[in-house]
Amino acid sequence: MFTKNHHKPSLRGNALVIILMIVAGAVIIGISYVSALQTGSKDRGNDTRYTNEVNGEVAHAAKLESERLERKFNSIQEYKKDKITMEDIDIYEQAITEYEKYLANSNIDRSVNARADKMRKRLHNMRAMLIRERTLVLEEEGEKLVDQKKFAAAEKKFREAYGLEKRIDTQYTLADLRNAARTQLLFYRMQAMQAIPMTDRANRLEKEGDDALKEKNWARAGLKYKESLKIFQRLNGEFYMISFNNGASVTRLNRKVATVASSPYQERLENYIADAEKCEAEQNWAGALDFRQKAYDEYRRLETNFPRSNFVSEETQHQLQTDVANASARPQYENLMQVVEQLSQAIKNDDYNKTTALARNAAVISQSIIQDFPGATLLSKDLVQVLAFIDISSPVIEQIRISVKKSLKTIPGVPETKQMMADKEVSQALFQAVTQKNPSADQSNPLAPVESLSFFDAQNFCRLLSILYCYEVRLPDKEEYLAARGQIPSNETVLDQAWLTENSNEKIHPVGNRNANENGYFDLIGNVGEWLGDNLYEASGTINPDSGEINAYVAGGDYLTPLEFLRIEPVSKAPKNDRSRQRGFRFIVDFEKPVDFNKIKID
Repeated sequence: MFTKNHHKPSLRGNALVIILMIVAGAVIIGISYVSALQTGSKDRGNDTRYTNEVNGEVAHAAKLESERLERKFNSIQEYKKDKITMEDIDIYEQAITEYEKYLANSNIDRSVNARADKMRKRLHNMRAMLIRERTLVLEEEGEKLVDQKKFAAAEKKFREAYGLEKRIDTQYTLADLRNAARTQLLFYRMQAMQAIPMTDRANRLEKEGDDALKEKNWARAGLKYKESLKIFQRLNGEFYMISFNNGASVTRLNRKVATVASSPYQERLENYIADAEKCEAEQNWAGALDFRQKAYDEYRRLETNFPRSNFVSEETQHQLQTDVANASARPQYENLMQVVEQLSQAIKNDDYNKTTALARNAAVISQSIIQDFPGATLLSKDLVQVLAFIDISSPVIEQIRISVKKSLKTIPGVPETKQMMADKEVSQALFQAVTQKNPSADQSNPLAPVESLSFFDAQNFCRLLSILYCYEVRLPDKEEYLAARGQIPSNETVLDQAWLTENSNEKIHPVGNRNANENGYFDLIGNVGEWLGDNLYEASGTINPDSGEINAYVAGGDYLTPLEFLRIEPVSKAPKNDRSRQRGFRFIVDFEKPVDFNKIKID
């Protein structure tokens, strides 16, 4: 009884066991479910077909196809290198299309996908490169056609090149080769091919107009100018960016058209001028003045009605005004020329009373012309100066001419009817009588040679003396000096003829104070050195390499020159601007060259 009761389970215990078993099973099932969820999630994360997919199978297939096509293109590019074609690039573009299809069938934002952008940029660069190669070829072909002057054919080449470059700019916006400036340059080159023949034709028409204008064929000139103007106006409107001088051409042609239109005025003006010149040839000064005034009045009408005419200019107006002034002054000027001729003859004839009166009269008339006709150019400033100089010098002309005549000696080998040389150095008294100046440092003795003067001072004296002597006066050249000097004699004879360091007492002496040489000349050696003029055989106008100054010959030595040195170097050089106390000059009168008062100039 006891045993049986001990092994029989109770109902309460069995229920507890069942409950525990149910709980344990639920826990196991829950763990298994969670584990299964985690495993499934991991598997789906590793397979992109199940990542946010809208159509997983289509996306996956597109991706695989894109990769296949890209590999195929890369192989072609590796094989062909730089010789790939647009058809080859089409394969790569298909790869891009498949890749974008993959993106479209996946929930992937296209705008943030770097691979898609990189592929598209590569595509644009490759297509742009092939197009650029073609445009370069077209440009080269176009330039060759330009050299051959086949502008129409060249224009087609540049037009095609322009279209291709524009395609790069507009269709392949990711390409590195995009160049808007290059595209614009090709556009201008294309336009230039149209503009060049037009410009050539316009220039040719203008040239034909110019030729017709020279022939005074006004109708033909006007027609050619208008045709040329029309073309230049079109060029200026349509092609202004490639030719910047079309505006100037339009202005120029407008002036030429106006010139043709003003031709009747110009013809009348020229006829008046021709009539005036005819009157002047006949010495009909009143008639000449009338026609000169008519010519000027006609010009003013032309200027008013056609201000753009090429016949209108400040130079033309000034010349016509001058012509009127000259015509007005002509009677007095002709009277003056007669007085000047009489004055020249009076000086040559040594008629000093008449010279004084004529000199005064000429000076008065010349000043009257200047005051009454300020615009006239008949009377030169040089002639006015010459006449004023003669007037001022008239009281001493007689003295000067007598002194010069007495001093002239023939040059060995030269007839006295050609040239004669002064036998003495120019004294201070003669220099002052001619120039009204005395540059000498020591002026204590007027018979001493003038000194401290430049080469140009000596030349100016010669020009002034030429006026008063009516024949050209100039400096001797080297050959003339040596001819007059002759051989240097013995020492004893030289010291009787020359003031040198051995006998001068280191000072200048009056001219002609020693013995003359065998040719009748005084002081050709010693006293003061003498400026010599330029000659055609041995140019004395050389440049001193040390100072850069222009030199001239100086002959004969001076009062400080030792005799032995003089024998070694009788002719030396000195800068023309130099003013030395040991240097003077003498002159030659050339009787083969009478002086024309209208042509001589003085400083």
